Amino acid sequence: MGCREPEPAGTAPPPPPAEIPAAPGAVVPAAAPEETSALAPAQPLAPAASLRLGSASDVNTQLICELARQSLQAAGFGVEGGCGTGTPQEVRRALLAGQIDLAPEWTGTGLDWLRAAGKEVPQALSHDAELGYQALQELDQRMNRLTWLGRAPVNAVTTVAVPEVLAEQYSLTSFVDLARYVGAGGELHLTVTPEFAQGPLAALERSYGFSWQRSREPRGAGAEAPHPRTSMDFLPAGLPQSGTTPPELRDAQQAAARQDQPSAVMMAATDGTQQVLGLRPLTDPAGALTVQQPAFTVRQEVLKTAPRLSDVLTP
Repeated sequence: MGCREPEPAGTAPPPPPAEIPAAPGAVVPAAAPEETSALAPAQPLAPAASLRLGSASDVNTQLICELARQSLQAAGFGVEGGCGTGTPQEVRRALLAGQIDLAPEWTGTGLDWLRAAGKEVPQALSHDAELGYQALQELDQRMNRLTWLGRAPVNAVTTVAVPEVLAEQYSLTSFVDLARYVGAGGELHLTVTPEFAQGPLAALERSYGFSWQRSREPRGAGAEAPHPRTSMDFLPAGLPQSGTTPPELRDAQQAAARQDQPSAVMMAATDGTQQVLGLRPLTDPAGALTVQQPAFTVRQEVLKTAPRLSDVLTP
């Protein structure tokens, strides 16, 4: 930027410029998107309004939201709204309708939102962190004028955990190892929800070549089954898959850790009680499970007027 020469003494200062740049947080109307959501059109913010923050009410998402609130305030942004403002569906609708400006979301869930809106999104993208994220950035911006900021390098997927003692004894670290263990006749009792058995577990079976008995009692060593010494208990259907661990699931995790029998149980890969309980979540090198990485979604109009949001909210 060039320097302005000094003005002669006694000269009145020049009048202010006719146009003043928009204040941080103000919304500049954007061109209509190529594809539109079926929900209500976004409502523009009043000039110089604070950022309106929202999040789903599960614990993980609320924690991310609260950390973001503090970071935004430290960076000089005004922040309205709160964390834990509703269900994931309610938060998504509010973001699309322009009732909030930004919210934390999960990449796997974001791809599901696009499918629910009628977009054909290959299921393989849900299992590839990089390609799935790129698809989200492109499609959500084009369809809904939402920008996905940088994602955190963590995968909050729900997986299967085994007791550390059993894991050490049989070198169980991944589902490759689990397939080897049950394929060799290893005994293991698994506790999961019906939804996990029908979806993620079925995908794991296809990817790693093992099969699990969907019954409480194993068939015995002489039965005609691929892995006859496996058995399964079902937790109640409809338990939350993220956030605070339901009591029924926590009881099952504690029972698995006691090792009354060789046991495994569903568990979030990011569950902070792993070491306390003595459980080891198994890794998924084949990418059979849906990748769930957290990132902030921001209305495009808001990001244009406050581009520093990307620096503040990208891990």
